[in-house]
Amino acid sequence: MTLKCHLLIADLFLPQQAAAASGADLSVPILEKLLARAQHQPWGITSLEDSLCAAFGIQHQAIAPITLLADGVSPGDKYWLRADPSHIQMQREQMILRPEIPITSEEAAQLCAMLNAHFADEGLHFIAPHPQRWYLHLDAVPHIMTHPGPQVAGRNIRAYLP
Repeated sequence: MTLKCHLLIADLFLPQQAAAASGADLSVPILEKLLARAQHQPWGITSLEDSLCAAFGIQHQAIAPITLLADGVSPGDKYWLRADPSHIQMQREQMILRPEIPITSEEAAQLCAMLNAHFADEGLHFIAPHPQRWYLHLDAVPHIMTHPGPQVAGRNIRAYLP
C-alpha cells in the first residue's frame, strides 16, 4: 500500500533577498527530508483557500463551511460566508484592507451580538467561534462574488467588493 501525504505550506519560500538574510543559518532537517522525497506538482492555484477546496474536491465553493467545521461548528445545510473582522484604512484615493484586528473572544462575541441585533430584520446571523474567524449565516444563497480575505489584504478593496 502506498501512503500519500499532501503537504501545503503557504509562503514556504521567501523571496531570495529576504531568505538570504533571515534563513542563512536555519536548519530544518525534517523539512529537508520531506522536500527531498516529494514530487513537486504545480497547481496553478492562487490562494490557500483555493488550495484547500481543490484538496477536498470542492470547486467554486465558499471556504466558510470548511473552516467553520475546523472551528468546531457543524455548518449543516445552511449557507455560510466568512465575515472576519478587519480594518479599512482610508487613503487619498483608495481603501486598503487591514486584516487581523487584535480582539478578544469576549469582544468578538459582543460585536457579533450587536451585528445580529442590527441585521435581524434582514435574516443575517453572525457567529465568532474564534476572535479572528467570524461567519455569517444567510437564509438564502447570495448572488454575489466574493474574494478570500488574504487575497485582498493590503490591497485597495474597490476591485474586490461583492
